Amino acid sequence: HEMFKGWQLPPRRPALGVQMVGDRAYVLIPPSSALPAVGKQVFTTCNPSQREIRILVLQGDFSQASRCDVLGYFDMTGIPAGPKGAAKIEVSFHVDASGVLNVTAQDLDRPRQEQWLREGFLTAQHNPNAAPPHQ
Repeated sequence: HEMFKGWQLPPRRPALGVQMVGDRAYVLIPPSSALPAVGKQVFTTCNPSQREIRILVLQGDFSQASRCDVLGYFDMTGIPAGPKGAAKIEVSFHVDASGVLNVTAQDLDRPRQEQWLREGFLTAQHNPNAAPPHQ
C-alpha cells in the first residue's frame, strides 16, 4: 500500500488524475468537485514482466498529461512479474473538506501494506525502469 498525504489544493481546483501510457491524463476527481471528494480506478501493467508502475499525480484540465501540472509521483514496486495486464493496482484520490489531497495505490492481488507518507510536498527520484500504468 503506497500513500501520499498533504497536498493543499487551491479553492478552484483543476481536474486531478494520473498519467497513463501515451501521454494521456486519466481524471479521478473532476474540476471543483464538492468536498470531500473521492475517485478510484484500477490500472494494470502495460509490459510483460513489469515489476514497477510509476504513479504520476496530475492536476489540470487537459487530456494530454504533458500539459497538466505534476503534483508529484511515486513508484509502486515489487509487483510480481507476469504477463501484460496481470497486475491490478487500485489508485485512490481523496480530497478532504480542507482541500488536502491524499493518494494511495494498492496492489489488489497482494496483501502487502507498504506505506509512504510525506507532509506538504514530494521528493521524487528518477527511475528509468518504471513505466506508467495502463487502464
